[in-house]
Amino acid sequence: MSEVKTVAITGNRDILYSAIKEKLDAISELYPGAAWISGGSVGTELIAAKYAMLNKIPLYMCLPFPFEIMTAQWLKGWQSILEATLNYAEKVSVVSDAFSFTGYQECSERIAGCADIVVAFNLHSSGSSTDFMQYAESIGKQIVNGFSLSTLKVAELHSDLWTHPIKSGIITTDGILNSYENDGVLWNQ
Repeated sequence: MSEVKTVAITGNRDILYSAIKEKLDAISELYPGAAWISGGSVGTELIAAKYAMLNKIPLYMCLPFPFEIMTAQWLKGWQSILEATLNYAEKVSVVSDAFSFTGYQECSERIAGCADIVVAFNLHSSGSSTDFMQYAESIGKQIVNGFSLSTLKVAELHSDLWTHPIKSGIITTDGILNSYENDGVLWNQ
């Protein structure tokens, strides 16, 4: 097996830092020195990007459009996290200079093309993270279930193998992702 040099991390918007922190620790240990690739989306991707920044893991960012367009409707907390991770990132790519739905797909294709593996914290069997995983799998990328850190096929998203004990969260008006038990650990560091 060849050395993993780049790890794309994807997942849903309602994933909590406390739910994946130990898995992010494990990913950094499993793939030491590997750069993490993020599309900068709210939720899992920004959590992983901020984790990379806080832990001095090399980070590459690929955005579908410029910061101002991408974050126009975001809460300030998420904007601040994206801005900080973009400033930290070793490489930043912006697919399009204007909003377009194809920008998302082109960004996903770039990320999948650059990644040696894809780690997915995906709670759903459909949506943009699932679409990304299906594309990455179609071009031969290994998909790793972020919750179990085992290899999977995207078709397994419909099986009992994809069960998880994760509670969804809510985004408060101050931009902090919280569970109903006030899990705001990442944002308080």
